[in-house]
Amino acid sequence: MRGVEALGGFQFLKIEVPDAVVTLRVDEGQAPPDWVTRTDPTRAWVDRWLREASTAVLLVRSVLVPETYDALINPRHTDATQTRLLSALAYPLDARLFAHSS
Repeated sequence: MRGVEALGGFQFLKIEVPDAVVTLRVDEGQAPPDWVTRTDPTRAWVDRWLREASTAVLLVRSVLVPETYDALINPRHTDATQTRLLSALAYPLDARLFAHSS
């Protein structure tokens, strides 16, 4: 159960980003083929994006659900205040994922 407790605070956040807010989408085609299993390429993208502060929102392909994107919001960018939280849902982790096999 330790794994469930460690991840118990995560939530899915549904947000609204107005069309006027410019977003940047990471082009994973420019990343090394194994970027999904390494954190350094993604970390470098995010670090550069935060440093440059060119947009309020960065879209990064989800590793867990590749058909979707994770949206990162830079709270230091003035347009970040235009985003709006619509709902927050508890992350639905099933305790059976962490059960010990006998």
